[in-house]
Amino acid sequence: MKKIMSLLTVFTMISNSALAGVVTENNSDLHSKMISKVFNEFRYKMTVEFDPKDPEFQQKTVLNFKQNISKIQELGVTPSEINDYMRETLLDVTARADYDRLMSSIDLNKVSGEEAGNIAMNFMTKRYQQGANYSGGQASYKGILIVVGVVIVGVATYFLVKYHQGIKSKTVTETLTNTNTETNTDTVTDTITDTDTVTESYTETVTNTCTYTGPY
Repeated sequence: MKKIMSLLTVFTMISNSALAGVVTENNSDLHSKMISKVFNEFRYKMTVEFDPKDPEFQQKTVLNFKQNISKIQELGVTPSEINDYMRETLLDVTARADYDRLMSSIDLNKVSGEEAGNIAMNFMTKRYQQGANYSGGQASYKGILIVVGVVIVGVATYFLVKYHQGIKSKTVTETLTNTNTETNTDTVTDTITDTDTVTESYTETVTNTCTYTGPY
């Protein structure tokens, strides 16, 4: 009986471990699909639905793209996952290495998310100018695809830097917030001895403890 119980315990542990792996994998796949959907919707709007007669079309489409990125983050997708997906789908091996060097050179103490996004877009623009091309399609279509790639890299970088700055700011705030606990204990001992016929001994101990907890 003990052997059976032991085997059942081991089987349960293995099953739970495997299930946890499946859940993690499924979450990862789900997040990738969500990111892909947002990226593809942006590409579709910028290429198929593009309206050259509307001077604000691109601005409104980019704003909508940012809003959709924010929405999937609310659903659990992290900026790091978005950035990793962008790197894997938009950058080749050489461009990834250059992009990673660029990101490591950004000082989060001096550069805002908006500035980091602009730096990343300038990086992508130079990459395309140095020879990146697309097969097929007219020159104008290629130009739109370049704009799409530049914007996606910029937006992904913006959210990633903004996220890390938020974490850093929170850590600094928590570090600078000290909890000061003051405990004052006063002990008074009175001993009264009255010797007449009977000797009485009386001891009174008064302890007053005041504790204050709050920011220093």
